[in-house]
Amino acid sequence: MADTDHEEITLAATEASIPAARVRDVLVVGVFLLTVGHLLFIVPDVGPAHLFDLDRESGPGTWVSTMLYAGAALAAVWLALRLRPPSARSLGFAAMALVLLALGAEEVMAFHETASLEIATAADLPGADSGGTPLMGLVLLPFFAGGTWLLARGMSARPRRLLAEGVGIWWVATFATEQLDAWNLHHVAENPDRVLAIHQLVTGIQEGGEMLGVGLVAVALLEELGALGGELRLRVVPTPD
Repeated sequence: MADTDHEEITLAATEASIPAARVRDVLVVGVFLLTVGHLLFIVPDVGPAHLFDLDRESGPGTWVSTMLYAGAALAAVWLALRLRPPSARSLGFAAMALVLLALGAEEVMAFHETASLEIATAADLPGADSGGTPLMGLVLLPFFAGGTWLLARGMSARPRRLLAEGVGIWWVATFATEQLDAWNLHHVAENPDRVLAIHQLVTGIQEGGEMLGVGLVAVALLEELGALGGELRLRVVPTPD
């Protein structure tokens, strides 16, 4: 009979690949559900409205958005480290990671609302009392567009398209819809109920679009990692004694 007193059992590591397309589908569905929840519960103010309020700075929408920014930043850092030898592209992805981290932090600190209010008030623009102004978006647009073009031109076709779509959706949602909301809030004294309903509707579209844009940017970076031979893997190994 075999001596089993000193028998050694080795557990093999398990790996599971997670396709970037699956990540994209999960993100799109998640953002869609959050946005629909906002429109169904917040606009008419019924049911568990507080769980879907994308206008709350400390609500689930802010948490999801911040995590998306952090995930996209991590993917950008991963790309910067994978590019060998180091080049202008790797520096570009590192800079992109810093911008994404700053935008994620801004979700919590709400810096742009304060800055927009100061700019709008100084320029006496419509919507100054709500902090809405297209100036900040217009000033930042050349930098975002130029940076996106510099990074995208060296990427594979599919990631390049996803990156351009993600940045475009993010910019429109962040700045164009905010200006629309500012014009709406400028008339709050005339019809408060109607203005509030429009504000809640626009906010859902704005926050949902912003999350969708950042999510597509993250997927674009993961797709580019795949094109470079990288792969998103979940690896499970036994814990050593």
